[in-house]
Amino acid sequence: MAKKNYSRSDKKIGLPPGALVYTGAPKEGDTGITLISYNQDSAQSFTLKNFTETNSKFQKDLVNWINFDSLHNTSLIEEAGLWANIHSLLLEDILDVSHQPKIEEYKNFLFFTLKMLEVSKDGNNYGYDHVSFVLGKNYLFSFQEHKGDPLTPFVKGLLRLKGKSGAGQPIIFFPVFSVGTP
Repeated sequence: MAKKNYSRSDKKIGLPPGALVYTGAPKEGDTGITLISYNQDSAQSFTLKNFTETNSKFQKDLVNWINFDSLHNTSLIEEAGLWANIHSLLLEDILDVSHQPKIEEYKNFLFFTLKMLEVSKDGNNYGYDHVSFVLGKNYLFSFQEHKGDPLTPFVKGLLRLKGKSGAGQPIIFFPVFSVGTP
């Protein structure tokens, strides 16, 4: 039996364009924020209590991957958007879990949103997560609908290998997306 994702697009009816409304299943608790700062020689991970902590941990000479493990805290998403100068219409796309996959190029960053397939451990059920990325000169934001996602293996590998692949080459997925603005 297939798992269906919950979408409440009707929450947006009557609101102006750019209104920040999370359209997924209701959630309680805090949105987790993780900052991973890395280059080919080092990698550090920080669990942040709030987005303001990003300013003290952000390292301009490294790639900074800031991951949000839930979308239900719209004020937190808005704060990240203000920090990176992300327009409210784009933030609206991040929060709308029914939004179709797309890629858009902006002056200072690249935006893409997609669906990541989840298969249960027994292989009998599946679902998907709405995931969005904002890629700037030395940062990558990832906004995930659910915690415990398919990005976890990338994070573990990045931290274990200190930014390098086993052959001494950079991990392709992350440095390619963080070399500079598109």
